[in-house]
Amino acid sequence: MTSVVMEHIILTSLMLIVIMIFPLTANYVVANYVNLQREVVAQGALNLLTSTVQQLGYTLSQEDISPCNVTMSDPLPQTIDSNTYHIFATTNDGGKNLTLSLFLPALDLQINKTIILSSNTVWKNSEYSSLSTASALNIEKFVNGTLLFSFI
Repeated sequence: MTSVVMEHIILTSLMLIVIMIFPLTANYVVANYVNLQREVVAQGALNLLTSTVQQLGYTLSQEDISPCNVTMSDPLPQTIDSNTYHIFATTNDGGKNLTLSLFLPALDLQINKTIILSSNTVWKNSEYSSLSTASALNIEKFVNGTLLFSFI
């Protein structure tokens, strides 16, 4: 009879430990998955923007395109996982490298991506905010073929 009682006490204790550990483990796994999902969506938005910048730069650099001003409104989603975000664009290395930094303040998440600009491209350091409905990507082509990119 003692062995049955001991087994019952041991199994009950073990079951209580499992009942406490399972929700903690499940919570950790789900939170990790959600954070990774947000990072993937944010990285996708940044990839879309960098691809758009490179494609517009290449297209507008063609000699048969006359000087113009192109504004691309809403190139990015309004929110990422229901959170607003900001993108800061800065150039370094003499203006040849463009670093785009996407920042989600509510999640304290920042993702950076650097691309190489063509020799006739200039980027005006600026900020894109998903809070503003008027935020857009602006490209101005000058007579000498120089392209000026900025967020407005």
